[in-house]
Amino acid sequence: TRYFGASPSRVRPADEVDEWGVGGGWKQQQVKGIIQQHGMYGVSLGGWLCLEDWLNSGRHGSEVSTVSPPGQGQCLPPLLKHVPNWSSEGLLVKELMDSYGKDYAIKAISAYRASFVSEKDLDEIAANGLKWVRLPLSWVTFADALAKIYPATYGQHDPMNDMVIVPDPFWKEHAFFVTVPRKILLDFIHKAQKRGLKVLLDIHNSPGGSQRGTYNGIWPLEPMFWKAKTNLSPRVPLTKLGLLIAEEMIHWIEGLEPELRSAIMGVCLMNEPGHMNALSHPFADEGHILSWLAIAADIYRKSTLPRQNIKLYMSLIHTAFKNEAQMAIPWYHRTFSLEERKTWLVAELHYYQAWNGDCDGSTKWGASSYQCGEARSKGIAAGCAYGAASSFRQQWGPETQIAVNEFSLATFSEIDFACKDREFLVYLLSVQLGAFQKEGFQT
Repeated sequence: TRYFGASPSRVRPADEVDEWGVGGGWKQQQVKGIIQQHGMYGVSLGGWLCLEDWLNSGRHGSEVSTVSPPGQGQCLPPLLKHVPNWSSEGLLVKELMDSYGKDYAIKAISAYRASFVSEKDLDEIAANGLKWVRLPLSWVTFADALAKIYPATYGQHDPMNDMVIVPDPFWKEHAFFVTVPRKILLDFIHKAQKRGLKVLLDIHNSPGGSQRGTYNGIWPLEPMFWKAKTNLSPRVPLTKLGLLIAEEMIHWIEGLEPELRSAIMGVCLMNEPGHMNALSHPFADEGHILSWLAIAADIYRKSTLPRQNIKLYMSLIHTAFKNEAQMAIPWYHRTFSLEERKTWLVAELHYYQAWNGDCDGSTKWGASSYQCGEARSKGIAAGCAYGAASSFRQQWGPETQIAVNEFSLATFSEIDFACKDREFLVYLLSVQLGAFQKEGFQT
């Protein structure tokens, strides 16, 4: 149910798009060649500073993106060898607090953050010819922004150096988080810059939950960001807290030393706002989502970032809207001038074939559009990629800057049944990148 790609306008013969002559024995250099030939810009370091259960599910995991409780999380290395069925970051920290105490919860999260991304990872990213790194962040990276309203709850720590536990302002008894010190961001940006990499800072979740899914921090609890006030005193709309967090990130970037600030290539003020709202059990008014995004964008517009070539990536996900083409896309064109859309504003789209019944592939008979290894698999995958890219461009218009900031080589939503043949996966990489490049997307 996530990220439907457009159905193929027609199935392309494999030889029409297989410019790489895909065969056996692919080496990493050939993958690097595909990346460079098709202009793939960067990679996302998901699951580091914003936890997702399935990334730590081990052999137990069966789904990419957990769709129903309980969660799939089984561990959090290196300290937590076995934590059965944790579902999201806020609930995991609560469980650790209850079982082992606050100090151990902080120690476990700290050890994970220190080990999950290494300098070797950055070396390999740069060696593959990539230039950008997208860094998803939990809202608690800027939790101190809420000290303006709740100094006793969010203003008692040093945001540069301290990891402390803070509650979710709505689910205050059920979800807790360990703050992300600014020092982690500064160190990462320094290391990325040394390797010629630029960083896109992405606020991946919000107080109270602004999407449905493990990355929202409070799943499987109900997302309340769009419709509720805090359960702290004074009670204020959660949406106001989201704006304070966005504003704090922008001000922090403005305050960086010029050389370090030059390593920031963009910001996203909310990832996938309202994801899953239109598919079942709506939790947000569609107009409310767009109004909040407009206000957040205006904070960015009035900052110095547009003049410093730090772009705003506007994440819009069609799972939030009953009809994205009639609701979100016209709003985008009304809200931002042509000059803004051609300079500092980028429409951020996400594309996954694994959740599209017309484009997915598996070893499970009758469960997907093609069987792994069958002759027509390449034509279907290519047709879907080129069809989706063409559809995106037609819907958004020729003047819109578009970035596909999430896409994948997964072919099926259930891990054990997805196609795993390396030749086919390299082919899938090349046709998706080729389709995105053809339409002028950043990827």
